[in-house]
Amino acid sequence: MEIIFGVLILLEISMGVLRNMFLIMVYVCLVSSSHKLTSSGLILAHLALANTMTILAKGIPETLTAWGMRNFPAWVCTLETLWNLYSSHFGDFVVDKAAVHDTSQTMSNITTVTEFLLQGFSDIRELQLIHAALFLLVYLAALMGNLLIIAVTTVDRHLHTPMYFFLKNLSVIDLGYISVTVPKSIFNSLTNVNSISLLGCAAQVFLVFSLAGTEMALLTVMSHDRYVAICRPLHYEIIMPHGACVRMLAASWFCSCSNAIMYTASTFSLSFCGPITVHQFFCDGPQLLRLSCSTDHVPEDVSLVISLILAFFCFMLIVGSYVRIFLAVLRVPSAEGRSKAFSTCVPHLVVVTLYVTSGISACLKPISDSPSALDLLVSVFYAVVPPTLNPLIYSLRNRDIKAAMGRLLWIMGSSDP
Repeated sequence: MEIIFGVLILLEISMGVLRNMFLIMVYVCLVSSSHKLTSSGLILAHLALANTMTILAKGIPETLTAWGMRNFPAWVCTLETLWNLYSSHFGDFVVDKAAVHDTSQTMSNITTVTEFLLQGFSDIRELQLIHAALFLLVYLAALMGNLLIIAVTTVDRHLHTPMYFFLKNLSVIDLGYISVTVPKSIFNSLTNVNSISLLGCAAQVFLVFSLAGTEMALLTVMSHDRYVAICRPLHYEIIMPHGACVRMLAASWFCSCSNAIMYTASTFSLSFCGPITVHQFFCDGPQLLRLSCSTDHVPEDVSLVISLILAFFCFMLIVGSYVRIFLAVLRVPSAEGRSKAFSTCVPHLVVVTLYVTSGISACLKPISDSPSALDLLVSVFYAVVPPTLNPLIYSLRNRDIKAAMGRLLWIMGSSDP
């Protein structure tokens, strides 16, 4: 019954935040388009912001409490106290300071761990240096490939189409995704210092979760874009206008970040009192469960199950889009055309399958107390390989991208004195 009540509260919070964020975005658009807000409009904008923060400050603890979690970190109580003081200027918001103070006192000693230790690929110094060199090469390759795609699709006006709009944003996500984990791992291997602060670990969990979810959603949108372009070319401009592309991208970011906030908050509301060694080269949410002293993991499990369901749903949509593309391609009379279409679509589907299966298996695999080389290898497949291969598979094999690179190099060469 408490779980159902928590879900209802979560739905209420989501609807309230969405409504107020919509109002805030309307006012932001008005201001950015040089419209001058009236005094009443300015008051409403601040009121929408106050309502949003109030809903989050009060709603998240209520939701976690309904899910059976009674212990929160002290920063939750501090945030609630500070926001109550601020929001009191916008209405009759009564703050029970004594209750908050008592709750803060009882929860001040829950989280005793201030840092974690990330497991390296080896304890042998020579192997650590080899790992650092390999990861550095992979990171530089991903950096160069994704930055090149971002530059080309931004500069060349021939590539200002929905397909390359999504490719550019995929490169931005891949650049952030691989930069969250790999540089820290390289630094740890070079310095032989594997520690990461509690705040840094929380940041890694949130960024990995949000970027991975956004990439999965964007890959789904891209597969739909290819389906419309190949199977319904006459309706392409109607179905995929620029405004619809921006809305789909914004929805991908919003859903993924919202889910990441809930997952990170539920993970770090647990009690950590040792051991502190994470059996991964980055802070991985499921691995942190092994280090928790708390026996109640319901909120985190719910967030994780929702994420897995959404990932599987996106994967099925991707497979469905490519199946329809393959059926359409099989009707093409030209053998060369069929071969070209298959050589383009099959690598896309292989990378997506590798990404999804490795990520889901890492989440569903039973948590072990002993380190495993297989766990590290699986994490490399979903955290390092996709951001490195996506520039090669999605763009650098593309004839339009190659032509745009040639034009860009010619312009750069002709501009030299």
